Amino acid sequence: MKVVSHMSRKKAGPANHNSRSDFKVMSSNIDFTKTKNNWYWNCFTHDAEQNQNFKKVEEEYYTKNYTASLNAQNERHIKQRHPNRCKTMDQIINGKNTKPHEQILQLGGEDDHATREQLLDVLKDYVKWHTENFPQAVILDMALHVDETTPHVHIRRVFEVETEDGKKILQGQALREMGLERPDPNSPNAQFNNELMTFTAMNRGKLQEIAIAHGLNITVTEEKCTDRSEE
Repeated sequence: MKVVSHMSRKKAGPANHNSRSDFKVMSSNIDFTKTKNNWYWNCFTHDAEQNQNFKKVEEEYYTKNYTASLNAQNERHIKQRHPNRCKTMDQIINGKNTKPHEQILQLGGEDDHATREQLLDVLKDYVKWHTENFPQAVILDMALHVDETTPHVHIRRVFEVETEDGKKILQGQALREMGLERPDPNSPNAQFNNELMTFTAMNRGKLQEIAIAHGLNITVTEEKCTDRSEE
């Protein structure tokens, strides 16, 4: 099997696609008779309840953690006579550089893949490692889908830093504060030379290691990271 782990903010889908809540658009690749076997987690309840609403979870997290910094920034815009630059929390939640960053994790392909239980075991070890090593990459919610062609996991996170105004979503700064460097630290930060690439490569390598530890026949690759900075 191959470890597939794609990370992107630009390609992150609607939160409620993952939680299957308020999900009105029927999709031909979803077998809703199997949806009851999906697994869900969110940053507030930490459990696997069915029918969680990830959209509301993310709205609550953003409001709780980023209102202070947003209000402070808006006040500065108003004082500087640029009220047109003020933003709402909804704009932050859906902003190009501030909406949740999504990772899709899959072990194997359509014809040969990990079972739900194997994937869940790998996920739990991975999340423990991730939380211990990257405390500023906060996981908001997770969903393990078995109602599509191949079992896979959606993990949504934010990269946050503490500022004098309160918490803000600042991907590059958060990664640097956690000790990550660009692949080539002697060259300028660029689309294909940034801390996110290092973060992604570390995560892919750890996932391969965990999968092998759980007895899965994983093809270890030195795949070049193609995830790029989206700030």
